Amino acid sequence: MRSRALGVTLVAACFLNLVAGLVVYLVLDGSALNGKVENGLYYVGYQGRFTEVPEDAFTLSYWQGVSEVVTMAFGVVGAVILRPRRHSAPDTSPRGEEN
Repeated sequence: MRSRALGVTLVAACFLNLVAGLVVYLVLDGSALNGKVENGLYYVGYQGRFTEVPEDAFTLSYWQGVSEVVTMAFGVVGAVILRPRRHSAPDTSPRGEEN
């Protein structure tokens, strides 16, 4: 039962972090992972278009994007923990008989 709770926690953390990343992406109109820094100015990027943002917003967007990679791995581990287990069929052959 503990492993199920761990699996649910990991999948939930992944989901919540992806939602948080989506919110940051929408608010800033892009991502620092697609952005650039030029002449001390910070830009988030979206499909080749760049939007200037404060350094703090750029840093938040950058680390949010990096954390999504990590929590995605957690989500995969959680999903593996939660996957349905297949039980092998019981042995129905009479004792002592080889197949």
